[in-house]
Amino acid sequence: MKFLNNIESMWLLRESIGELVDKSTEPYDNHLTWICAIQSDIARAHAEFFAEPGYEITTEQILVFRDKILGVFLRSWLRQQTLEPMFIGNFKKLVLAGFDEITTLLVEKENSQ
Repeated sequence: MKFLNNIESMWLLRESIGELVDKSTEPYDNHLTWICAIQSDIARAHAEFFAEPGYEITTEQILVFRDKILGVFLRSWLRQQTLEPMFIGNFKKLVLAGFDEITTLLVEKENSQ
């Protein structure tokens, strides 16, 4: 999947992340392949934007999302193996809002060109 100049790919990744968060009432290990695929997509998106001039803020936001938002969620899930629905609902809002920051930056960048 290509992310640079392809906002649709970013929206599909966002959707996949949201669906994964919903599955965290189930054991973490049951979704390891999916988790690794999302982490790989995030790394690929970061690499694409990092290599392109003018995307410095986007690349930083991707790192913040990966390490401080999604990363915290995944570490909590790994540590506890299953999460409570209330925790999931609150964290899903945070995770999706964090990803929305990235897509907003990309839309603004496209609109300014």
